[in-house]
Amino acid sequence: MNRKLIAQEIVMNRKEVASMFFPRYSGFVAAMNMNAKMRQWLKQYDNGCKFNTTREIYKYVASTLPADNCITLLEFGVFQGNSLGIFSEFNAHPDSRFVGFDTFEGLPEDWNSGWGIIEKGSYTTHGNIPQFDDSRVSCIKGYYQDVLDDFLANLCACGQLVVHVDCDLYSSSLYVLTMLNRLKELKPLILMDDFSSPNHMFRAFDDYTSAYRVDFNYVASCGDYYNQVCVQLC
Repeated sequence: MNRKLIAQEIVMNRKEVASMFFPRYSGFVAAMNMNAKMRQWLKQYDNGCKFNTTREIYKYVASTLPADNCITLLEFGVFQGNSLGIFSEFNAHPDSRFVGFDTFEGLPEDWNSGWGIIEKGSYTTHGNIPQFDDSRVSCIKGYYQDVLDDFLANLCACGQLVVHVDCDLYSSSLYVLTMLNRLKELKPLILMDDFSSPNHMFRAFDDYTSAYRVDFNYVASCGDYYNQVCVQLC
């Protein structure tokens, strides 16, 4: 038997053994594997500032930008609008724009982190868009796949582009990142929530940067276990 046939037989045997132990998909096993990959990623890149609270990292990201310059902030996953309000508070330039994207109907599918499941429909505002006193803040309602392409085609970003990815799911996060790849020459700051969810946010960012060969600089993190991570594309 030649080497190629031997190798194929070994692979088949491994597949059969794996099917015996794991006849169904296990989010927990996948999370353990991706968690190990995330830890290696952090060892390589984690050289930025660390903060304890969400507000602190938001303030830091805002402080890295010239105070007298406008910014364009795109947020994916708005819920009740708290973070949009905080970002607009930290940048008072009249030409800055803060745009949130959400269906406002909650998660479109179960969020299986591997450590637990948050059910479809969680984080809903029952279709109600949060209201803001700041006219610079606006929201676009709908699935990203339905509204983002047209929005980006007509976007004229003012100043530094900041992207806040807080859409929880791998599918949503990956779609947003790949669609925004057309703007990478603007060197956007990308702040990612739930980065420590290895099957979702981390996996989406890792797949995006690998597939598109994207370089980035690590900027900052928040939380004991990297609940939020900020990078800047370069």
